[in-house]
Amino acid sequence: MRFRVLGPLEIRADETWTGISAPKWRSLLAALLINAGQVVPTDRLIMEIWGDSPPARANNLVSVYALRLRRLLGDENGELLRTRAPGYQLRAGKQDVDALRFDGLVAEGRQALAAGAPRRAAALLAEALGLWHGSAFVDVLPSVLVTAEAGRLERARLDALELRIEADIGCGGHAQVIPELFRLTAEHPMREGLWVLLMRALDGAGRHAEALTAYGKARDAIAEELGVDPGEQLQRLFQDLLTRDAQPEEGAGAAGSPGRRAGQQPPG
Repeated sequence: MRFRVLGPLEIRADETWTGISAPKWRSLLAALLINAGQVVPTDRLIMEIWGDSPPARANNLVSVYALRLRRLLGDENGELLRTRAPGYQLRAGKQDVDALRFDGLVAEGRQALAAGAPRRAAALLAEALGLWHGSAFVDVLPSVLVTAEAGRLERARLDALELRIEADIGCGGHAQVIPELFRLTAEHPMREGLWVLLMRALDGAGRHAEALTAYGKARDAIAEELGVDPGEQLQRLFQDLLTRDAQPEEGAGAAGSPGRRAGQQPPG
């Protein structure tokens, strides 16, 4: 049995993904999936399904919903969705839930990038991002648990995007990632890591002046929103680009000299 939460909540018993029509069943399954492998107390499940206004027979209703979920999952004997005091336990491993697979692939990609293997990192991170089919838990009613986990996953998705773009740059794909970075910095102007990547990509593609302009846009956006200067990493990159501008022209003649900008031909 496989489960998807990176988009609508869906299950797959054979080759077909199936949604869950009843909203309260979805809420119950979402709470169990977020805590896959752990016993979730019935009181906590009641809070997830009804919030602060549960019906009088909430405990009985949770039992009914669990029974119906078992039938939907083809788990008549309760081997997958177990009754375990003081609540219920869903037996689902890392390969059974797309969110857990996503977390694992991102961790592997991060390690590969740190180990100097950008091509492997890019492949792992692209696979992780390919698991998404919409916003996390998009069709599950909001609750404390679901809202917190959906927010964590969306932040992790952005982190994975940054890592994948960094890996693409490490593979020499500076020009290819620029359009995506323009879109992402417009959508998330407070994420300085995206501005750093945009400046690196522009400079690496031979668009040095645009890299400097990007810093100005980042500085203005951050100052307008937060009233502070950009962080150390962004400022340091900007200073590095300015330092290269200040290098004597003749210093750009030797191969590999820091005076030559990426994409710039040696003087002839």
